[in-house]
Amino acid sequence: MSLRVKPGGWTFWLSRIAFGVIVIWLAFALDGAVQRTVLSSGGNQVVHPVKNGAEAAIAGGLSKYGDWPYLLGFGGVALGALILFRRYRASRVLTLILIAGMLAGLSSNVIRSTVCRTRPTAQHPQGFYGPRLDSHWIAGKAEFGSFPSGHTATAMGLAAAIWMYSRRWALVMGTVGAAIAWSRIALGCHHFSDVVAATVWAFLVAPALVLLLNRLWRKIFSRWSNGSAGWDESFETDPLLSPGKVGLS
Repeated sequence: MSLRVKPGGWTFWLSRIAFGVIVIWLAFALDGAVQRTVLSSGGNQVVHPVKNGAEAAIAGGLSKYGDWPYLLGFGGVALGALILFRRYRASRVLTLILIAGMLAGLSSNVIRSTVCRTRPTAQHPQGFYGPRLDSHWIAGKAEFGSFPSGHTATAMGLAAAIWMYSRRWALVMGTVGAAIAWSRIALGCHHFSDVVAATVWAFLVAPALVLLLNRLWRKIFSRWSNGSAGWDESFETDPLLSPGKVGLS
């Protein structure tokens, strides 16, 4: 399987960034409306996350199993199955996808530990406080870890990385990511703009990482192939380097 999306120039990436900024700005404007709809909140400052019933159980399950350790674990099981059935080329693609998705989530955690936005249920007034508040470090504290959503960035990062290879499976993962994003809002863990910003970030970072890792793979593989009998053929048929089916599309 080859990359379905080829590298673009600066205009391509700048236009994506500009569009993403506009989307995030609109999401901030919709925070209150979404909060009132999803949480049945009476205002921007009073949040009542779902706690009982089927909705709470579904949201809790999605939030728990949509965190990065579980997503990585599910991916690891799939990777092991591919290797077991000797689908080595597909396993290399899946490895790249997992790396890109996890790094998208990790980088979002770095951002939220820097900007330190209060969660909807925080006791402090809503806002962005930065890593220090009243001469105390608040970076990494859960109450100030709202923007962007790490759960959403990881799930959508996987979807964005898969999109580079398979539209069908990317749609499946994107649906899962959207469900996880809803659960984070329903549980009062994030604002609407948090999950939107995480999605925008994921669709900027993950594809760029796929292209970067693909280029790195080319360099490493070509270096190993020099003077080694049998490596040239593998280099030419590898799905990250040339067209071919690996069972993911």
